[in-house]
Amino acid sequence: MAHEKIIYWAYDNKGRISENKFRSIKDNKEKLQVLAYVKLNSDTKIMELKNSQDNNKGNIYYIISSDPVLKLIKSRQAG
Repeated sequence: MAHEKIIYWAYDNKGRISENKFRSIKDNKEKLQVLAYVKLNSDTKIMELKNSQDNNKGNIYYIISSDPVLKLIKSRQAG
């Protein structure tokens, strides 16, 4: 899925979840079984086509999050 300055992916146990499947699950209020999210965020527009002479520079960062991994870490710290 993408927005002007953000691109993100969601993964389940079968791999990357397509945007259509993700939206369908959300629209039907089903439980989404996500193993991990990857989010790419930029201070400049990512999806905009750039002219070859355009030398704009920007910053980008990424976040990888996984509730199952965080829960596992938390349970091991508690035990």
